[in-house]
Amino acid sequence: MIRRTPALRGAVAAVLSAGLALGLPVTTGAPAVASPAPVGAGLHENGSAAIVTTGTWRTSESPDDSGGSTAYAPRAATASLAFEGTGVTWISRMSAHSGIDVVTVDGVEVARVDRYSAETRHAVPVFVSDPLPPGAHTITVSSTGQRNPEAADGNLLVDAFAVEDAPAQDGALAPLAAEAPADAPAGGAEAGAGVGIHQTASSGISFSGPWRSMASRSDSGGSSQYLNAKGSASLSFTGTSVQWLSRVTPSAGIADVYIDGRKVASVDRYSSGTAYQRTVFARSGLSAGSHTIKIVWTGTKNARSEGTNLVVDAIVVPDVTPPSAPTGVVARATGTADARISWNAVADSRLASYRVYVGTAKGGTRLVGQTLKGTTAFRSLGLPSSTSLSYRVTAVDSWGNESKPSSAAGFRTARTPSGAHRADDCPTATTTVRTVEGLQSAVRKAKPGTVIRLAAGTYRGQLKITATGTAAKPVWICGSRSAVIDGGGYTENSPIDVSNSSHLVVTGMTARHALKGVTVRGSDHVTISDMLVEDIGYEGIHVRSLTTDSTVVGNTVRRTGQRDAFYGEGIYIGSSKNNWCSLTKCAPDRTDRIAVLDNSVSRSGSDPIEVKEGSTAGVIAGNDVDGTGAMTRTESFIQIAGNDWVVSDNTARESRQHGVHVNASLNGWGLRTVLVDNIFRVDAAGYGIDLWEPSGDGSTKALVSCENTVMGADSGFSNISCAD
Repeated sequence: MIRRTPALRGAVAAVLSAGLALGLPVTTGAPAVASPAPVGAGLHENGSAAIVTTGTWRTSESPDDSGGSTAYAPRAATASLAFEGTGVTWISRMSAHSGIDVVTVDGVEVARVDRYSAETRHAVPVFVSDPLPPGAHTITVSSTGQRNPEAADGNLLVDAFAVEDAPAQDGALAPLAAEAPADAPAGGAEAGAGVGIHQTASSGISFSGPWRSMASRSDSGGSSQYLNAKGSASLSFTGTSVQWLSRVTPSAGIADVYIDGRKVASVDRYSSGTAYQRTVFARSGLSAGSHTIKIVWTGTKNARSEGTNLVVDAIVVPDVTPPSAPTGVVARATGTADARISWNAVADSRLASYRVYVGTAKGGTRLVGQTLKGTTAFRSLGLPSSTSLSYRVTAVDSWGNESKPSSAAGFRTARTPSGAHRADDCPTATTTVRTVEGLQSAVRKAKPGTVIRLAAGTYRGQLKITATGTAAKPVWICGSRSAVIDGGGYTENSPIDVSNSSHLVVTGMTARHALKGVTVRGSDHVTISDMLVEDIGYEGIHVRSLTTDSTVVGNTVRRTGQRDAFYGEGIYIGSSKNNWCSLTKCAPDRTDRIAVLDNSVSRSGSDPIEVKEGSTAGVIAGNDVDGTGAMTRTESFIQIAGNDWVVSDNTARESRQHGVHVNASLNGWGLRTVLVDNIFRVDAAGYGIDLWEPSGDGSTKALVSCENTVMGADSGFSNISCAD
């Protein structure tokens, strides 16, 4: 959060007026459509041909803005200015609708700016660069889709950019940054603290003023230092980045931050509630060598704050050196639609995880999964047929540094996905049945390679199926949509109840008018495909009770929850922890490695797709969800409480609140979800992708790709940062 004092705002306003009066260059005009030549010192207003933008921008006029207006973008957008000079300032409004934005200078992220303010403030210098070497530079401001918890929206706003060029000449713009107090440390004189988290008890942090200690297990080192009078805290360090960790509270004040004697930010730590270990200031892109950070109490505060206190939890000098790239990457098919990617372990004490990428048709890569540092293999499910695939792996350390990609490893998938047998693939029938009794008799006699076809007609009652095939010769039960299994009412069990089966395919027919649609229990390598499941009292398709390595593909599920919308999931994987004792002897329901592919779900009473705690290593891909007039007992298209699930290439519209909700409320579950290339039109108050992380931010280790598309989510793209 970067804030500027009223005095500095006044200085900027004076500079703006002086610049116009002295005839300094002030650029205005139409938005840029090509990369212009770098501009010189002066004020460059929004709409200038020198400012290159991406995204959709609009103009809001006010006489309080530097040039009478400001440009704003409500969704993903950037604004860049190429300039010749030794410093640059971004001038913007601060308001209740402002978001958190990233500032890069010459391609290096140097700040994240939270422009939230309860009251609208105009012509505020929200970012002032460090001194730059003479020559050409580029500043870019980019929206993140994130916002302060108090903010109503996450807009990006650009009023103007001010370029300065030193040494100052007569009539040139004066520097916009305030000078440090006389006692501010110069920095760079000698080597200081190295990489690490430097707690307040560290001898490296110097405190001046009447500081006192506050103990709390929620602080990074078990305590923080507190100040409510004139004073400061400083640390000399060796590195190129630095961060300040603090509490944010209802009584927090505004502090000034200096690096190497130059004021770089005013940080407002006010929050309506107390939170711990927050990174309230971060600066990267410093020159290699020794620097000093100084945090100074100002006695000023947000209008809503109850006090002016300053709190230092720790000062962090991040490690910015990435680990080595993994070697020995091998990609091998483990089925006609599955692959196993393995690699050699990276020897690095800082190692935290690995990320797995697959090549795209346009020559790029797409994130498909991640593993913890002790796991050097990843299984990719639901792969397209007859396709050449190429995988690369990176290593990520505990500081978030990612290695260069490994060498590529690839293979070509076979024609028909294994475990994704479709109705059109049904072989010639070995027997055709026309009654429930005839089907039950044929199932009892089935052996590997048996193909049972249901003739068109209505079958009343429940089909109980237990059959065992092999990978090469599965048992098939096929029918057209005209073969209808009618459960006879919302008080009866599933029309199709599969249990204790292996290598079984149930495909093509219709199941309707029952308490539950299709249930699979205690089985493996079962495919439920191309069925119509409709008008169901509770859930449409339920795979549970230790079922593994199975696929739900190409089905149409609609109008579930007709008896009780609370239990009306469309496709439901696993079981609630409340049912483990009755279903799995009180152990987690390890319904693992399930693929939910290319299904269509509409008019569900509860979650269209839900994965419960206990389930691991599955994939939800290519599904289409329509929440219109539905989802009365849920808040998201897809809810994930299991571990290591990949959610990709799904399309959904009209939610009640969020697009996807990842739920880590049960300790040890809801972890390491990967969300990539989904398109969610939420049209509701929540996030496109929402993570519930009761153990703290980042505790789920989820990866949310920036390549997801989110529309109409009032709270923003996600409540965590996305990864490229």
